[in-house]
Parts: sequence; structure tokens; C-alpha cells
Amino acid sequence: MFCEKYEIFVYNDYVAVKTKNFNRPTFHLKNQPFSLLCSGRKIKFTPEVIKIWEKSYKDKHLVEIQNAVNALLISYQQELSEEDINKMLIILEN
Repeated sequence: MFCEKYEIFVYNDYVAVKTKNFNRPTFHLKNQPFSLLCSGRKIKFTPEVIKIWEKSYKDKHLVEIQNAVNALLISYQQELSEEDINKMLIILEN
């Protein structure tokens, strides 16, 4: 849902979000959380996940990374490693 509707990319110190059918991005500071709303569902992006996404997962959509981290935090309620995130991404893709 989110992945099909939004294009998300990094521009300097900002995360730019634009809908795929409207060519005007909205800019959010990378070091502050922000939220997106789509079809009544809201997802909040944290600065920590944005850093992880930039560092290791640029081939994935930011929404996928945030969803994986959220699922792990809810399940295990502990600090996460990159290996944990990789495993969860594989599970969520299937």
C-alpha cells in the first residue's frame, strides 16, 4: 500500500516523500521522526531507521525497513542488530 503510493529518497539532510502520481515532494528532516497516512493506516518513521536504511538497505523501500523494525520491536522488545533486520525482511518478503 505505502510502497505503491509513495516514493521516498534522501536529499541532503532531508528525506523527501512524494506520491507517485503527484510530482511535488515533501521534505522531512532526517534527524526527526515523521509520519505518513495512507488509506487510514499511519506509519511513523524514526531517525534510527532512516540511518539504517541509508547505510545498508537503499535497495529496499523505507516502509519495508520500518515495518521490519516495528515487527521485531513488538516481538522481542530488545535492541536490534542488522542480522535481525535482514531475517525479518526475508520473512516479510515471503
